[in-house]
Amino acid sequence: MEKIQYYKRPALGYQVILFARGSNYLGIHPTLHTVIEYQYGSRYSYPARDEADAREQAVSYAISAITNHYARLGTWTEARIYPFGGLIGDMRVIAVRPRIEYTVNNSTGRGTMMDDSGLVRFGTSTWTYEGWQGQVYLKQYAKTTFARECLGEYCQYLYNGKPLFRTVGNDATFYRPPTANQLRHILKQIPEDFEMCFKVWEQLTIPVYANQPRYGQEAGKPNPHFLNAKLFNDLVLIPYREARFESHMGPFLFEFQRHGMTTDEFCSRLDTFFSQLPTEFKYAVEIRNPSLLGPAYRQVLERHGVAHVYNHWCYMPPLAEQHKRMEEDFTAPFTVLRLLTPLKMSYEAAKKRAEPYNKIVGELPEMRKDAVALIQESVKLAKPAYVLVNNRSEGNAPTTIQALVEML
Repeated sequence: MEKIQYYKRPALGYQVILFARGSNYLGIHPTLHTVIEYQYGSRYSYPARDEADAREQAVSYAISAITNHYARLGTWTEARIYPFGGLIGDMRVIAVRPRIEYTVNNSTGRGTMMDDSGLVRFGTSTWTYEGWQGQVYLKQYAKTTFARECLGEYCQYLYNGKPLFRTVGNDATFYRPPTANQLRHILKQIPEDFEMCFKVWEQLTIPVYANQPRYGQEAGKPNPHFLNAKLFNDLVLIPYREARFESHMGPFLFEFQRHGMTTDEFCSRLDTFFSQLPTEFKYAVEIRNPSLLGPAYRQVLERHGVAHVYNHWCYMPPLAEQHKRMEEDFTAPFTVLRLLTPLKMSYEAAKKRAEPYNKIVGELPEMRKDAVALIQESVKLAKPAYVLVNNRSEGNAPTTIQALVEML
């Protein structure tokens, strides 16, 4: 097989990411996220002289376009605008990023590969798998430094001459919040246009501690910190702000294990919790109780602009069935998918089946088909899609992601 040659061309323009506080006509989403791209070499673009000029133009065009209801999906003005929301309150710029083009030279004739929308972000559940040596990781790492230093190479992994991973999950933050120094170390390794999806500390998502040794004397007892908004605001969020990580933030992932709460109780607690959180971050909820899927749960998420995580996990319904129970409507200005394990298979069995995570051990055609359909629907609505794939689904997450890219 001929090796693909690639090179990175200079930035063609700038991508400006804006945040605005406001609401749409139905009063559903409390936030508005808008992406405006200034690209050289296109009759649709308005060339920006530099980043400062792009920033100024972006705010001007966003206010004009959105307040006049001119930015319709798929419509071009002098800049390409993807609105997620309605009338503007206050607006500020989150980030200004150079647009990069990757050109492929090989006998396949693929030519220039470029993502015009940037709406789909693929990544893996985490990045520290030694089974990817020789595939994702070609450098030699000491065993003691691999987990700490390999993220930079992960971000550089190419498929068809283009970075395959534009996001990644961080599972470690489920067990303890990160420190500001840990986040600063991550910032040194990731490129400008990369976002990380952090799991939220389990102290906030466990109603009752499981009977496991790691919980010590708390095992089996109710958790007094369950959905404690003050704890989230005061302890979880502070390191991200101190490290100035905001421009690289994907959605916070609230993972709720199976529990015995009623739908009404859970949704009430969820509603109260999200009403007390700051609106400049993105939030997503992953449930493991299929019975929660339905109108009450959907309405709470929609009211706060929070995404439901479409999770392909042991005992959850298929992705398409989840979407059907969510009334076939996304609840947030963005979409989140996590492809974790085969259905109707325990986590332990999925883990044993997939190890050592260096090859596909069994394709899941329905999972792939449903995931692609959800991604396509999200893109059609101009909603960014975060797609995180776990090795335990098919055996090798990078290869699964490549297959999804080809299907798209």
